[in-house]
Amino acid sequence: MNPQPLNTSFITRWFPAGRTIAIWLPAVISPAGYFILVALADKAQLPSPPEALAAALFYLIPPVALVTCLSAVWMSRMTAAARISWTLLTLLAIGFQVLVILAILVTAAIG
Repeated sequence: MNPQPLNTSFITRWFPAGRTIAIWLPAVISPAGYFILVALADKAQLPSPPEALAAALFYLIPPVALVTCLSAVWMSRMTAAARISWTLLTLLAIGFQVLVILAILVTAAIG
């Protein structure tokens, strides 16, 4: 008995940029993921990495995530309107994450 090929018409109709989303989603949540991992490591009282490494990662992860997301969006086969929409969504998502992380850090430094 030969297995039937997978019907992907549903996926391609609703998610025309499946590979793009597979790259975009992990990259867009990476700033929050890094912050959560650092917070968990601190709570578990693991030894801290060197300050220079932690600061470099804190400052480098959001721009690298932004470049990765935007290049994945603009190299996809989406329409121009979809690319612009995904670009705005990316900017808002990463900007929101960075603002929340900065607010948490400022609040922790004050309190």
